[in-house]
Amino acid sequence: MPAGSQLYNILVSFTAGVGGFCFGWEIGVIGQVLGMPDFVSTFNAGDTATQSWIASVFQFGCAASAFAFAYLADIIGRKRSIMFAGLAFAIGGAMQSGSSQLAVLIIGRIISGFAIGAASTTVPMYLAECAPAQNRGSVTVIYQLMITAGILIAGSINAGIIGSDLQNNSTGWRLALGLQIVPALLLLGLMFSVPFSPRWLVRKGRNDEALETIAKLRALPKDHPEVRDEYDLIIEDFRLEQSVGDAGWGEVFKGSNGRRVFIGVMNQAMQQLTGINVITYFQPQLYAIIGFSATLSTQVLPVVFDFANFIFTFIGMFTIDRFGRKFLLTWGGVVMALGLAMTYGFGKATQSGAGSALAYISYVGIIVFDLGFSSTWGPVVWSYQAEIFPMRIRSKGVALSTMSNWLVGAIITWAEPYLARDLGINVYIIYFCFCALAVPWSFFFVPETRGKTLEELGEVFGDKVAHLDHQAAGDLSAK
Repeated sequence: MPAGSQLYNILVSFTAGVGGFCFGWEIGVIGQVLGMPDFVSTFNAGDTATQSWIASVFQFGCAASAFAFAYLADIIGRKRSIMFAGLAFAIGGAMQSGSSQLAVLIIGRIISGFAIGAASTTVPMYLAECAPAQNRGSVTVIYQLMITAGILIAGSINAGIIGSDLQNNSTGWRLALGLQIVPALLLLGLMFSVPFSPRWLVRKGRNDEALETIAKLRALPKDHPEVRDEYDLIIEDFRLEQSVGDAGWGEVFKGSNGRRVFIGVMNQAMQQLTGINVITYFQPQLYAIIGFSATLSTQVLPVVFDFANFIFTFIGMFTIDRFGRKFLLTWGGVVMALGLAMTYGFGKATQSGAGSALAYISYVGIIVFDLGFSSTWGPVVWSYQAEIFPMRIRSKGVALSTMSNWLVGAIITWAEPYLARDLGINVYIIYFCFCALAVPWSFFFVPETRGKTLEELGEVFGDKVAHLDHQAAGDLSAK
């Protein structure tokens, strides 16, 4: 790939990836804010029910938005959808930071959730549609990398706030929640500088603009064979799909498309059922259960975890196109299960008075779990769902998969404070079982997609249109 193409693709990927940073900021900020004394007293949030709703209502907003953008992503485009996400996240952050009543806080969190639902649906899809086939996985993993960067920076700032006098007055939590406006406005502004997805442009009949965009993304002239081949393949794919009419919801669930939806929905549900968001949202509570001091639980250990989370994502970025999606998901399940087994086993031992040193081994188990998640199930699931659906149902398929993530995540986040109260560290047996289940699921049911164009992936799933499309593209190349 020409150096100019690499530089421009990095710019495009980083810009769209700021949507992931906003998501990460939310994850990194809310768990610690829930424990700030002034926040608890202002919103009377000391009880389990209130904390459950404050944490989970954001994800219900995400789920609703994911469904809405099944339509809007096709109508207004991926680029404008991401811009909307930036604007809405800024509004939601301002409402949360400025609120003094629980109702206003909840509405702000729903709006922020609606923003991140839009971003999580459209950013991976936009990245997949702009990236070249040979490194599409690495490019789309940038979304997950930016999520982990947001978690790390937000968590570090929060740790500083908790370690100061700011946590004892409203300045602390208002600052923590209000700073999310900065990446939100950055996302909105930067998106003006990147192109529309070439595949969306073709859907809208803007073929000349699509050709120019492909040429710019590849840093090659418009008449270069590589540019023409990619453009012709997209055009033929769209024409053949249009020949059988517009895609309705019924088509989404039929035949090979139904198989895609099932895999996408299950992957996203399984990602949440590993327990990742529970661990990330409620880190201080987990560490307290294991037996760590308040300072370690709220200021030190969360930042170490967040840093490891960020670093481990690079492993996924550099291996997804080398070893493939199936391999990473399968081995990721093994590593995550091992990590949670360590967390539970040694954490249980510390509660039985076996010695405080075992608490650190239990914490190492959490880091091992994160190694398995951040290098595999974290990035690969988002990349995979963005690439497996044909263009005619891509928005709907991605939206359904993303809704699965948010709905399952919302339910788990809502239930976790109750489960932690009643089961304590035993709750991690549940997440261990799902991590173990991820191994046979990935090995037997997830097809490999590495190295194929978005149009060629139809052959992996047995699409009749895909075979015709591939043959037509071959005929064009021969001519």
